[in-house]
Amino acid sequence: MSRFAWMPGLLAAALAMGGAAQAADEYDIDGAHTYPLFSINHAGLSTLHGRFDDTSGSFTLDRESDKSKVDAVIRVASLSSGHAGRDKILLSDKFFDAAKFPEMHYVSTHVSFPSPTTASVEGTLTLHGVSKPVSLDVQHLACAIHPLYRVWACGFDAYARIKRSDFGMSAYLPSMVGDEVTIEIAVEARRADAAKRGGR
Repeated sequence: MSRFAWMPGLLAAALAMGGAAQAADEYDIDGAHTYPLFSINHAGLSTLHGRFDDTSGSFTLDRESDKSKVDAVIRVASLSSGHAGRDKILLSDKFFDAAKFPEMHYVSTHVSFPSPTTASVEGTLTLHGVSKPVSLDVQHLACAIHPLYRVWACGFDAYARIKRSDFGMSAYLPSMVGDEVTIEIAVEARRADAAKRGGR
């Protein structure tokens, strides 16, 4: 049998599921393909970039009602800025204090869909022991049968800006390290009833 013999059935399933994907479906975030990135001004001279490598959670997608929601957790100790010495400082009590606050947690309070490929998410971010409202601007929202896993999946890019001082992280302000942090999160997720099948 051809290794592509499964494709007609997969396409048929995609067409059949197209309408179902508009209902309230829950998706498990794929930590292997989800990348929270941050950038911040350094000394007024350059932009420092970093990322977190351990993210989990879920979201419910329902364009037709108010049932859409997001619940995500990022492990702070998974931070990487590309320099071990700097990571140690960022994870210390001068900044994230990962030993005391090992996770940051985002929970949505309202989700709307301005267009088929965008969303606006209002929610609460708990970081460094402080909870503040944070809005996410979601772009490039797409759902389809995943070409590798052959299950229904969704992906998007989410953007936000916060002030670290709002979360009790004020070390080296105002001149050495900036206050405003730009956040970009690339997300992939598989429908919850399919994610258990595994994948790479």
